Amino acid sequence: MAELLRQNDEVRRRFERAILQHESHRRSEAVHRMEKEHPVLGRVVAPLARLGLLDEDLRHWEKGQGGESKIARVLRRLPRPWCYLNDVVLERKPGEYMRIDHIAVGPDAVVAIETKNWRGAVRGYRDVWKIKSKR
Repeated sequence: MAELLRQNDEVRRRFERAILQHESHRRSEAVHRMEKEHPVLGRVVAPLARLGLLDEDLRHWEKGQGGESKIARVLRRLPRPWCYLNDVVLERKPGEYMRIDHIAVGPDAVVAIETKNWRGAVRGYRDVWKIKSKR
């Protein structure tokens, strides 16, 4: 079985703080737009919209976590000397982060894996990707 490596927690904590700030700003902007475009209705609906945005974010996160867990179980079964990391955060430059779902390291390869928990056919050509969802 492959060895699971762990990343230093400090970079991850800074990344999580940056994401929370970004998401809070995104939600506030969406609610502000609604209040501006529909002043009367916006005052009534804004609190509900905040809850709805949080609920949608949580559903997306839970779905993504399910897919990432499946891939982590597959990576665990790689033979030694392979090792792997899950949910890797890289700081490209101060305050600018990127997240890689999984990195597998073997004798002759390093593989970065971006996990999507989608249903349906995925087609890609160069930088154009499309998904045809099953209903």
